[in-house]
Amino acid sequence: MPPPIVLRRLNADDLPELKALGRSTYYEAFAQDNTAEDMRLYLDESFSDAKLTRELANPNSIFYFAQVDGVTAGYCKLNFGPAQTEPIEDAIELERIYVVAGFQGRGVGAAMMQRTIALARAKKVSYLWLGVWEKNPRAITFYRDFGFERFGQHIYHLGTDPQLDLMLRLKIKQ
Repeated sequence: MPPPIVLRRLNADDLPELKALGRSTYYEAFAQDNTAEDMRLYLDESFSDAKLTRELANPNSIFYFAQVDGVTAGYCKLNFGPAQTEPIEDAIELERIYVVAGFQGRGVGAAMMQRTIALARAKKVSYLWLGVWEKNPRAITFYRDFGFERFGQHIYHLGTDPQLDLMLRLKIKQ
């Protein structure tokens, strides 16, 4: 029997681990498809101490670590109301969901997604939504397996490179 996946909500004390994990998982996922300079710019901006401190302190955002046998295997970030990257009413945004490469395929992403969906149901919003890079077929398939459907697109900047994110949503209220 595999060990349980435990989700733990983050606080300000988790900043160093969140920063390291955020940088490493993003790099693992996208470095091969982007320039070194654009990756450096994005990582330095998105995972700076100042930005992560603000995000952790924002009452409209929640981070979770997924842990297996006490080892952090991934993390996710949810945004409510004004913290969303796009102003979508009656919805929660899943802004980030990343799993360490060695833990992929072991149910870590699914555990985080299930927690996210349960939270959206508890908040009684109509939709859970996210943006996913158009060139990330593995993630797109993962989201579609949970029932997400495309409803739009937006531009996402990775360093100096404007990239297309597909906007997907899952209907929560039936």
